[in-house]
Amino acid sequence: MSPATAQHRVVPANAADVPHIVRCWTELIAVHAPIDARLYATVPDAEERYREHVRRQINAPKGVVVVAPTDDDHGIKGYLLGGHGQRAGVYTVRDVGMIFDVAVSPAHRRQGVGEALVAAGLRRFKLRGLTDVQVTWSPGNRLADGFWRKLGFAPLLIEAYRPL
Repeated sequence: MSPATAQHRVVPANAADVPHIVRCWTELIAVHAPIDARLYATVPDAEERYREHVRRQINAPKGVVVVAPTDDDHGIKGYLLGGHGQRAGVYTVRDVGMIFDVAVSPAHRRQGVGEALVAAGLRRFKLRGLTDVQVTWSPGNRLADGFWRKLGFAPLLIEAYRPL
């Protein structure tokens, strides 16, 4: 863990964090929309749906939701949302950690917050006995590509889309 990462406190998320997480998520969606406006277009009640999704993950036994609180504890710098996934029963490595979202508010980016969130998420997955973690990012998002590669993640499969 780098010195910048160590300076950020990361804690399990709770119900009071949900509005802050949703706000951070809307900022994340704004970054993704230019990558593919059609696939990242959201439904009118997207924020409410995401709010419920976050609540379910916070309460799920296999959910991993952590936040980096602001220094005054009145908000968050960012969050990680993940959970426990299963690959097909034909593989020896079947249970994996899955990172669904990592988002850091613009005012706190490039200060080690994302790294601290991922480090905390990885620790939680490891404590659950998992040996591997999966994350998905767009190769068109150069910041994300550099971030995940810096943390030791390497592409294994390519997820591709084609309009019908």
